[in-house]
Amino acid sequence: MNNKTKKILIITEKPSQQTSLLKSIDFNKHLENTEYKFYSTLMLTPYRFDYPKNKKYKEFPLVEDVKYTLKNFKRYERYKRHEYTSVDYENQKIKHDNWIANTSKEYFEQFDELILCPDPDHTGVYAAFLTLQQTLGLNWEESFENIYYFDMSRLDVDTLNNSSRRIFNHEDVLNIQNKKKYNKWNNQGKIKRYFEYNFNLNSMVFITETLSNIDIKVNGIVSKFLLMTFNGIYNNKLDITSESKLIRSMESYKGSCKYVNDTTIWSRGIGGPASRGIILQDLLDLGLIKKDNNDEWKLSKTDLGYKFFNLLNKKTFDPDLSFRLVNWMEKDFEEVKPLMNKYIISMFKAQKVKNKHFNKVLDKYLEKFIINDDI
Repeated sequence: MNNKTKKILIITEKPSQQTSLLKSIDFNKHLENTEYKFYSTLMLTPYRFDYPKNKKYKEFPLVEDVKYTLKNFKRYERYKRHEYTSVDYENQKIKHDNWIANTSKEYFEQFDELILCPDPDHTGVYAAFLTLQQTLGLNWEESFENIYYFDMSRLDVDTLNNSSRRIFNHEDVLNIQNKKKYNKWNNQGKIKRYFEYNFNLNSMVFITETLSNIDIKVNGIVSKFLLMTFNGIYNNKLDITSESKLIRSMESYKGSCKYVNDTTIWSRGIGGPASRGIILQDLLDLGLIKKDNNDEWKLSKTDLGYKFFNLLNKKTFDPDLSFRLVNWMEKDFEEVKPLMNKYIISMFKAQKVKNKHFNKVLDKYLEKFIINDDI
């Protein structure tokens, strides 16, 4: 008789979900002689985009496969309160290891089985899969004797108990169904992050260059939705009579109505609830819009914003970008990868030509100005 204690890793997105799981699932009843540990991806995962260094300007625009590197954990000290804490709920003693402290292959290799319980969307599942891929490699599934895929769409006790009973009893139908959902969500996350990585990569070169031509220094990256919002404002597609109206018009934005028949895509707007306020503040910080002197809630365009707008190639304004991206995310990654490549190369190649033309005109002006000054 084998009395070896099995080690099981439970991956969730947020630490708060762990208590919900313990209240709903009696792990000791389903799996005997086991030791559990929780691992939270905390939405961010311990990884960030690793953009290429030492690339020459002439090599851009370019697209490449997404690369990741470990984050600077000094920025995440606030999460250390979760490190190595124990959860004890009705004698179910499960340790929780903070993801900040455990990103090594050796840590993940100690577990015999894996229980996946991330949020049921492309963010949660992709974060879990990315963590496993970065630590155990592309064939991470081979590292575990069993993998249990939980659908966390419903967190009520009855649903979780019923699904856990079926999954732990190796009723493969449910586990296979859930795995198909996971693969779909992971594919969506892969598409979204591939586009973001390559958009940001080229934006750091060409949009930053455009802003520098009007003496605006950018400390971060001009994201796809920031650029989309700016163009929407200056093309009079968004309401800036007040901050709240701008946020609401971003939320209800419908683009060119090309995707009107797709209700899923139709309701997306520009950005998400958490990002819209950040985009608004970034536009204010860059001086591309401003608050009215007499009414701080009222917004208006700026001279600097008009200068930037006139330096942008028209291809940088895609009124349907957010809807187009969601449309791509419903397809297979390999199918839409060439479409994303073509889209990004075309947009930033046009902006590179625009920047080159501006710099030539500026050089001629400065040359003339210097000669006259010498005289």
